Amino acid sequence: MTSTTHPVRTDRMGSDEDAGELETHVIHGDYSPYNVVVDEQSDNYVTGVFELGDTMRSAVIFDPRSSE
Repeated sequence: MTSTTHPVRTDRMGSDEDAGELETHVIHGDYSPYNVVVDEQSDNYVTGVFELGDTMRSAVIFDPRSSE
């Protein structure tokens, strides 16, 4: 398998003013099996999240490729 680097298309990026119109939320930034506490008996299963060093408030963006 080969890796291809694609240039960033800056002509499609909005301004900082446009970003103010996007919905924001707290984003963990490093959510992985190593940074969660689970309880198999709980209806919620994930009962805690830690390692908050990469946490930020940013625009909520969904990438369908990351949900496969």
